[in-house]
Amino acid sequence: MRDSEASYVLTRQLVQQARQEGDVDGLRRAVHALAALVDLGAAPPAHVATVGTAWYWLFEATGDPAPMRAAEHAYRKALDRAAGSAPPIWRSHLGMCLLRVSERMGRRGVLEEALQLLRSAAGDLGADAPGYFEAQANLGLGLLRTMEHTSRLDLLPGAVAAHRAAADAVPGRPDAAAQILSNLANTLMYAWDHTGGRKHLTEALEAARAAVALVPPDHPAVPGCLAALGRVLTALAQVTGDQKPLLEAVHRLHSCLRDVPSNDPDRPLWLSWFATACRVLFTRTGDVAALDEAIGARREAAWLLPDDHPDVPAYRGNLAIALRNRYDALADTAALDESVRLLRDVVAQSAPDDPEHSRHQADLANALHRRGVSTADPDVLDEAAELLRTAAGTTVLGRPERLMHLANLGSVLLSAATLTPAAAGLSRAIAVLSEAVGAAGPEDPELAEALLNLGRAHELGHQRTGERDAQEEAARAYERLVSTRAAPAQSRALAAQALGHLRLRAGDSREALDGFTRAIDLLDLVAWLGLRRDDQERLLGRFPALATTAAACAIELGDLDTAVEVLERGRGVMVAQALGATAGTDHVRRRVPELADRLDALHRLLESGEREGSATAWSRQSIVLERDAVLAEIRATDQLSDFLRAPRVAALRAGLGDRTVVIVNVAPQRCDALVLTSTATTCLVPLPGLTVGDVTRHASDLAEITDEGLLETLAWLWDAVTGPVLARCAQIGVPVRLWWMPTGPLSFLPVHAAGHHRAGEGTSRSAVHQVISSYATTLRSLEPGAPRLVRSPLTVAVPQSDDDLALPGARREADIVARHLGDATVAVAADEATRRRVLDLLAEADWAHFACHATTDLARPSDSHLSLHDGPLRVRDLFALRNATTRTRALAYLSACSTARGGPGLPDENIHLASALQWAGFSDVIATFWPMPDAVAVRAADRAYAHMRDTTPARALQATVSELYDRYPERPTAWAAHLHLGADHSARFG
Repeated sequence: MRDSEASYVLTRQLVQQARQEGDVDGLRRAVHALAALVDLGAAPPAHVATVGTAWYWLFEATGDPAPMRAAEHAYRKALDRAAGSAPPIWRSHLGMCLLRVSERMGRRGVLEEALQLLRSAAGDLGADAPGYFEAQANLGLGLLRTMEHTSRLDLLPGAVAAHRAAADAVPGRPDAAAQILSNLANTLMYAWDHTGGRKHLTEALEAARAAVALVPPDHPAVPGCLAALGRVLTALAQVTGDQKPLLEAVHRLHSCLRDVPSNDPDRPLWLSWFATACRVLFTRTGDVAALDEAIGARREAAWLLPDDHPDVPAYRGNLAIALRNRYDALADTAALDESVRLLRDVVAQSAPDDPEHSRHQADLANALHRRGVSTADPDVLDEAAELLRTAAGTTVLGRPERLMHLANLGSVLLSAATLTPAAAGLSRAIAVLSEAVGAAGPEDPELAEALLNLGRAHELGHQRTGERDAQEEAARAYERLVSTRAAPAQSRALAAQALGHLRLRAGDSREALDGFTRAIDLLDLVAWLGLRRDDQERLLGRFPALATTAAACAIELGDLDTAVEVLERGRGVMVAQALGATAGTDHVRRRVPELADRLDALHRLLESGEREGSATAWSRQSIVLERDAVLAEIRATDQLSDFLRAPRVAALRAGLGDRTVVIVNVAPQRCDALVLTSTATTCLVPLPGLTVGDVTRHASDLAEITDEGLLETLAWLWDAVTGPVLARCAQIGVPVRLWWMPTGPLSFLPVHAAGHHRAGEGTSRSAVHQVISSYATTLRSLEPGAPRLVRSPLTVAVPQSDDDLALPGARREADIVARHLGDATVAVAADEATRRRVLDLLAEADWAHFACHATTDLARPSDSHLSLHDGPLRVRDLFALRNATTRTRALAYLSACSTARGGPGLPDENIHLASALQWAGFSDVIATFWPMPDAVAVRAADRAYAHMRDTTPARALQATVSELYDRYPERPTAWAAHLHLGADHSARFG
């Protein structure tokens, strides 16, 4: 072998080795060395073609257009010099090179030449000829890319046939077969996206799973195969509404990205598919963490593309859509502004004949729709409507995106119609929405929003005209959505809630109750356990006063038991989930021990992920999906059908023991008290003097509390609530020991302290002197039980924390409490009271006393916190403490400010520090409604612990409050703040 030939062979081997090893720098050096060795004008044509292949590989590895142009030049030289003797596969290689030129440099004119070359090469090679499978694979990929750039669906059969021929002919190379199958899956997904044919989706899933099964975990083809499968699974989840394939998609796509370097040319595409899956996860569940993952992936993908890349507009447009979603979820105006800005640039940069131009216009319109609504600007809404009309008008009939444009246009027209009384605008909105609904199938993602908006449009028409037909059309739209099981749970619940209000306004309490109850039944799915707390709170906030309004309907119908049940199911949704997520499984273990073990293991996974903050959105949701499946198996077992289900009223009564609970239902249409005992029929106490408006006003007044204002509120509370209830209890012989369960904004008012307390008014109209009071968040929170044996008491004192005023009495209070609790008390104070230290001790404590500052976050109640030495101990931190053994805990005493005050947006969830400690396993909690003077807090703690040696926590607190009342008779800010929450178990100290 001549020296020059030997050098050529060696260098060619170096190129192949660097490519196989993924060594980009080594590949670059070897390709340049090979190109320097081979004279394109004099070397054998086969060597010239090899140089073309080497340049092409370098382009694939780097995305740099320069090697691609060099590859095109080399292939053309090889074909020209070989003339008619050139192997057909060279034409295929040149065709692929031209295809990449078109993609990377936007030279759409070369697509036709590329297709001609690819077709002729595939046609000239017989099934047994070398290069046949490669030529077929290249043809299939070329047809797919041409379809993507030109929207020519007539090329689809040829693309599928070419991929299948290549897959059948691949010569014993699993990696090559996997890549071909992945390309086949992507081709079928293109067909699915543009035709909606379920056959394409099913076949795509088969091909993608087969591709993943063919390659070992460490093979370079794995990311592409995983990405293709993730894309298919995302679409499948959108069609079926099934969460499982969607979570698998996110996991697969995330795995594919984990080992792909930032300089891999395919990374932007795979980031885009990952972002799509995360965004769909958000739209299905409301999980903002998943949406933020999507935004981050979209940003990275757009940043990785060179500025001159023809796909930059599409990638930036996708980022803008995700930002718009963030505005929808969190009212993030900065995200909306960025979305509009990006989309205006994208629309300006895309040519009118670009197949994506109409989609960009529609995306801009949807962002402008949000801006128009937020600013009540009809001109912005008109611009949005015109863009959507254009997009729909330029989209071929039968294409799925046309349905999407129509649904969005109807939504814009409805928003515009709300700003003007003109009937024509509303009629146009109804017509467009009706067209969209008529064209949609039950699995179309656009159906839910279109039905919801159609119902709202007809309802608006009824409000304006009083026409009963419009009311019934609204009801039909809502009913269809509620019954569409593939629709997101949130959309179905909103439709059921709207249906309930529609019937209530028509005076039909029975039909209204049915609508509200169906909405309540969906709340567990809306605020799904797989979501983070912030998302659960945000989503539940879309259903204000749902349970109380439903209960009022039931009361109107005389069905008091149903009123109790819907209040228990529709209030404290997150409390019930917390109890269920760590419920004991002893009775399950006796019948199906293997299911009990699986459920316990899943609960531990949930708990550790919550406590450590280590779970991703999709991993947590995967755990909860598996938990739901295990629950279904348990409930299919004899005598376990009601496991972790909301109990009926008989079971709720049985769980009360000797307690009497007064549920005060505050609803727009009526307010009542329901007196519930374990033995008697529920007693109704109508409260005509109580209205939602009055409750809200008095609750607002307590934001800046004064003794004079509080005296007025307490007197009103007696007249409107406590007085009538106590009078009725006296008539029916109920003992003066009550657990109050106020609802709605009444939860923020001190019902236990109601009364006329001014000088000379005596004590006959004073709840403090007439009844021993406790509070309950839900009926299920009042578990029966024996006295608690206290072995591990804990005191925490923080006299000074960052940005807070000093509490000189805190250490003294903790010392007093420790003397009452005994030598076993673990005491931490000042700089020892760190978050980690307190959490560790609290996990083992069965009694806890806190003397420190607290802060109530009204907007984000799960961020309300106790102020420790090095930072906040938040509600969400306490929530994560709960585990299967915590029900043995006795009492937590919160000598801190406003620890029983929650956020006004979710009054019936009772999210505050006191309830968080109850969720963490303390059966009893003493807390405060508002800030307390330091000296009063010390005195109250001392007296309460002195009394607690001989009686239960609530009775001890009652005696303490009575003493404070006598000391500060006309200062209710000093004596009325403390309350008791929980079961009121007595305790023994060991």
